[in-house]
Amino acid sequence: MPLRYLLYVAKEYQKIIRDESLYAESRVKIPTPHFVIFYNGSRPIGDRTILKLSDAYQIPSVSPDLELKATLLNINLGHNRHLAEACQTLWEYMLYVDKVRTYTQTMTLNYAVERAVNECIREGILSEFLSTWKAEAIAVSIFEYDTKRDLELIRKTERKYMRSELREEVKKEVKEELRPQLIAELRPQLTEELRPQLTEELRPQLTEELRPQLTEELRQEFQTEARAFAIIEVYHKLKASDKEISKSLQEILNISGQQAEEYIKNAL
Repeated sequence: MPLRYLLYVAKEYQKIIRDESLYAESRVKIPTPHFVIFYNGSRPIGDRTILKLSDAYQIPSVSPDLELKATLLNINLGHNRHLAEACQTLWEYMLYVDKVRTYTQTMTLNYAVERAVNECIREGILSEFLSTWKAEAIAVSIFEYDTKRDLELIRKTERKYMRSELREEVKKEVKEELRPQLIAELRPQLTEELRPQLTEELRPQLTEELRPQLTEELRQEFQTEARAFAIIEVYHKLKASDKEISKSLQEILNISGQQAEEYIKNAL
């Protein structure tokens, strides 16, 4: 968000000073900016968080030459009650969002939003606005929640991308550990000509560096996935069925059938 704000405020300042000269002796005055984010997502966070542009810098700096701070305020129920007390509309919006979130757990998004809107109108929550703009409010809410689901898919894609960035040492460990075991598991009809080729293909190609924020827990998770994908790749070349691959994954990695099926699906 701080980077987005930086790009946005730079464009706004360009508009404000378009009739001013930046080369004149007099100083050009510009409005003082304040950056605030109202957060109503489902990920648990504190009441107040300061986001900094410098947190994204490749080389950290104690006193960066360029900084932008944005204050993130959690407006979910149970957080920042003083904001709700100071603004009745914000409090009612928090109630509406909470209703939608609750109903989406037991019904489809369309029905959940419509039920929340109708219920709020009856209870006097944003009733004037929702009564006047009922169809628009329902449409926007559905779009907003669909967007959040899209973001979850993006996060899943990013995790998959991170798997390709594991350190060479992680893949080397997997390769050295799995090669003897996988060769022993290969089908008898595997020819000696094909055997070295498959062994060589177990050597994954990786980028040099892990992302700094990759935790040790995630590293272990990816190590298991890397082993699973290596096994799946070998057995696909052997024309093995998904059932046979799943059985081998469970035996070699000591994982559940459900987890094995998930690895097979993600590897396709």
